[in-house]
Amino acid sequence: MEIKDGVFYVVSIGETKLVETDRIDAIKKLVELVNKQNGDIEKLNPEIVEVNTNGEKWQLKGISWNVIALELMKMKTK
Repeated sequence: MEIKDGVFYVVSIGETKLVETDRIDAIKKLVELVNKQNGDIEKLNPEIVEVNTNGEKWQLKGISWNVIALELMKMKTK
């Protein structure tokens, strides 16, 4: 996998963790994983973490739910 601009995204829900190279693809993958789940999704702690490999130390930053929601709304209107 090639890392574009030094950034990639880790999508996780429960024990499942996947890597995506683009934020939009990460959000789409999270939606796909959530749709496959049964039961209480909140207990599975779904999240997307941005990993920035630029610089000497890697930086991890969780993507906030309001950003995810806004991206989902943009996807629905396209």
